[in-house]
Amino acid sequence: MKYLITIACFLAVLSLVTIFIIAPSPSPEEKSVVVKVNDRNITSSMLERSEKSRPSHHENRTEFLNSVVIEQLLLQEAKRQKIDQEPEFRDAIKEYYEQSLIKIMLDRQNQSVDDTVTEKEIDLFLSYYGKTITFTIAQGTGNQVTPEIDWGVSTTETELFDDLSTTMQPLLVGLQPGNTRAVFDTGNEWFAIRVDNLTGKTSPDIATISREMVRSTITTHKREQQLNSWINKLVSDANISINEDNK
Repeated sequence: MKYLITIACFLAVLSLVTIFIIAPSPSPEEKSVVVKVNDRNITSSMLERSEKSRPSHHENRTEFLNSVVIEQLLLQEAKRQKIDQEPEFRDAIKEYYEQSLIKIMLDRQNQSVDDTVTEKEIDLFLSYYGKTITFTIAQGTGNQVTPEIDWGVSTTETELFDDLSTTMQPLLVGLQPGNTRAVFDTGNEWFAIRVDNLTGKTSPDIATISREMVRSTITTHKREQQLNSWINKLVSDANISINEDNK
């Protein structure tokens, strides 16, 4: 998910550029104008869109309107200095446009992901609490169509299921000794995980474990795996070449 997190952080910064700053609009009706800054009219709808685009909503109304006025003054001064005609500005707009396309595309892909979690899946997850698991992880090679695993180069661990991270737990649930599962990561990378031994009994304290917490853990895992698998397929299907001399 590192790739997706990087994009999300970048877009959070871009949200500081308000909608009415980057896109001029037709002259609004006088009654809809809330703020005037020199020859620039700002309507209530423009303010609403701007407020939604900001990463923080903790400022009060007066602080918000003051920040809008300052932004407009800075924008007008930038235009007076003709910064909007410089190559750096055009490059910034191009980058914003491209990152916006990526965000919309990822949002749509997120909506298509099936992250349904059944009560049976939650019961299975809970049944692993109290058990000790020995598992082996090996880096996969090749792509999703022709995968290869070298178990000779791997790491083996033995842990109480309860002590594993919420990232690792869903990878092991459902596996019995000898079972293997492929785990997709971004960047066309993947690894395989194999359960070698499973001992102990289900903890009698599972009634105290929140089923909603387990549901959330499974949901997050499903979403990440499906999105990473989709990105890896894009990489596998693409014709990519890297000039090592320029790295």
